[in-house]
Amino acid sequence: MLLVYVISIPFVIAGYLFGLKKLKIYLLTFRIILIWLTIVTSLYILALIFYKINVLSEEIAGILMALFYGIVSGIILGKFHSQLTFKRTTGYPLYIYREFLVDGTPLAVGSTLIFAGLLRLFWDLNLLITPIQLYSGVSLLALGLLFYSLSLVPNLKTQCILIIDEAISWNRVTSYEWINDHEVILHLDNASKTTLSRSYIRVQVNEGNRVKVDRILTSKIDTNYMVSEEKSDGNESEEETR
Repeated sequence: MLLVYVISIPFVIAGYLFGLKKLKIYLLTFRIILIWLTIVTSLYILALIFYKINVLSEEIAGILMALFYGIVSGIILGKFHSQLTFKRTTGYPLYIYREFLVDGTPLAVGSTLIFAGLLRLFWDLNLLITPIQLYSGVSLLALGLLFYSLSLVPNLKTQCILIIDEAISWNRVTSYEWINDHEVILHLDNASKTTLSRSYIRVQVNEGNRVKVDRILTSKIDTNYMVSEEKSDGNESEEETR
């Protein structure tokens, strides 16, 4: 068992670095998720077939499962760490939409996953925890904590608009229009070069908060306009000096 832990350490670290640096949840489309689920399921079925025909021994199969769960737990821990660091850079909240399902869904899912992770770790009350038991339990715990940190709806913050793990700069907001007292659309420019660049954002507003949100949006757009004007004036003065 100690050997399995030693072998799995590089895999856990590799998964952690991937989750920390590379994983962006807002870029995950249904097609990408389906492809990865197909790959993982195919590998699992292939390994199961090899195990049934005695090509893989029980020990090797256990090591492979431990390495798989080690990578998964590393990825989720890395993403959770990245999300905590990322949210500190987005500034203070200016407005957050409050609704039972919006607030309750991450809490319910996260709590369920954390409870399942604790059960996975300590169900048999055995002090000797196997690598598979440890990594699978930790992955569930980390996934539950990650759900706690996600913003399912746009949050208006001092530095950006935060959606899940995507930060949209206020500089991209060119205008806004109210659909009704409970919904406003923010129009964005095409400054972002990513293929999944947004052209607008729908922001839900609680009853009685239209005036507050309107003031926030007006202030941010006016500030961006003043900054752009100052930059353009500065460029003109530099050209005149030349």
